[in-house]
This record gives sequence, C-alpha cells and structure tokens, in this order.
Amino acid sequence: MPPQNTQYLVPSKGSPLILSTTLLPTLTSPTEILIRLKAIALNPADFKMADHGHRVTSWPLVPGLDGAGIIEAVGEEVEKFVVGDEVLAMFSPGDRGGSYQNFAVVKEGMVAKKPASWEFEEAATLGWVVFPCFFAIPL
Repeated sequence: MPPQNTQYLVPSKGSPLILSTTLLPTLTSPTEILIRLKAIALNPADFKMADHGHRVTSWPLVPGLDGAGIIEAVGEEVEKFVVGDEVLAMFSPGDRGGSYQNFAVVKEGMVAKKPASWEFEEAATLGWVVFPCFFAIPL
C-alpha cells in the first residue's frame, strides 16, 4: 500500500473540518521540501479562510499557515536542508501545502531550522508572525 497522509480539510466555504486520508504529497519542483508535521499553530487567518473563503482559490481546502516538523524529503536543488532536519515553516493552504495534515510540501525559502532548545510546539507558533525575522537576524 502506498504511503498515506491524514489531513483535515474544509470541503466548502463555512463547512466544518473533516478528516480525510490521501496519498502522501510528492515533490513536483526541485526546490520543494516535504515536512512531517509534529506541531501546528492555529492562526486567525485559518479561520477566515475556512469560514469566509478569504484568499481561497478553490475548495476543498487544507488550511494551515503555521507548523513545525521534520524534513522527510528534499528536492535536488535544495541547498540549506537535509532529510532529518527539524524545522519550522510558513505553509500555504491547499492539498499539498496546508499545515493541517501529517505531511506538507513547501518551498525551501519558506523553511527555517528549529533551534535545538525549542520544542516543536514553540516553533510552530512563530510561522507567519515572526518568520521574516529569520532572514534578518543571524542565529
């Protein structure tokens, strides 16, 4: 049986989350990274997307902008990360990129290494709120 992914998705605007099982998302670009999520954060924008369709281009939608986890696969042009790295990322809602699932795909530029002293839950809360600072402040 092929690897599977559990995800929470919103079938249509205003619908409640439903649990779904799909195939594991695959990398389609050489700069993509597959992350196994260990923790996610609830972002107010997730609610706006699910309930009001804010910035949603198609349904069903896998929401989730914030999360942290472990890298499972990297594209051949990924330079800063390897399989096994513990990371946090800015996710993009959708079937491959939303954080409300066990595995999600993101571009390398949306990923930062998780400081070793942080728990996954702590790292997951930073995402879209603080993530840009990782580009400005050396760790």
